[in-house]
Amino acid sequence: MPRIRARLLARAAIIPAVLLVAACSTTPPAHLATSVPANAAETQNRSFIALVKAADQASLGGDIATAITLYRQAHLLDGTAIYPLRRMADMLVDANALPDAVEAYRAAIRIDGRDVAARLGLGNTLLMLGQPALAVGHFEQALAVAPDDLAALNALAVTRDLLGEHAIAQERYRAILETWPDDRRTRINLALSLALSGVFDEALALAEPLAADPVAGPHERQNLALIYGLAGNDGAAAALASQDLDSESVRRNLAFYALLRAMPVEQRLRALYTRPAQAAQLAR
Repeated sequence: MPRIRARLLARAAIIPAVLLVAACSTTPPAHLATSVPANAAETQNRSFIALVKAADQASLGGDIATAITLYRQAHLLDGTAIYPLRRMADMLVDANALPDAVEAYRAAIRIDGRDVAARLGLGNTLLMLGQPALAVGHFEQALAVAPDDLAALNALAVTRDLLGEHAIAQERYRAILETWPDDRRTRINLALSLALSGVFDEALALAEPLAADPVAGPHERQNLALIYGLAGNDGAAAALASQDLDSESVRRNLAFYALLRAMPVEQRLRALYTRPAQAAQLAR
């Protein structure tokens, strides 16, 4: 396995919401255990348990390189345990080692094809690699196991957007909002889809209240700035972007918005996933 860079790469300012929610984090995802599952703890030896607990602590502390090493050692001790392999894949995503992450997620799925977290991790990593057609099946498999999994529902809708099926994607977002009307991630994803399709009035109606909410963070503000930029309102985009970014980052973002405006509709959303270097970095 190639050497993994120890530091976590900074996120780009312009990233569709589903990536932030369902893809990668130094904190174990909410639907994963933060220690060895009970059945594994009963069957694995003390060294395995100690390695996984140490890896979890390294992950929580942001020490990605150490976490990867420890999860890999735990996997070598017990190749039938899915948890350390899946978490190693999560950490590889955080280290921007996406091809290695794909291999690790696929190995986890060979252990348990019904593992929703591994399916979501693999699907989202394939999206980041610009391979939405390969991601579809993994999100569908996740939903076959967990039909109400909100992350999987959103991920499948985003994938339809990336495949150029914007009307289908927007139908899916609206269907999600019928059940979860207050879900911020879905509202942002729908707003982005509409804006990237040139439907700005509805996109702004969805995104502006989210960005104005007292609990809003940089992600919501920068997505609204993106929508303003796509609509050609560079003044509003710059004013909003400057709340989180320095002047040079704002300048780069405005140039990126201009590039997006010049692209055909079907290329815009993919550009946000596969060309993050063109976007400024979020203040963290």
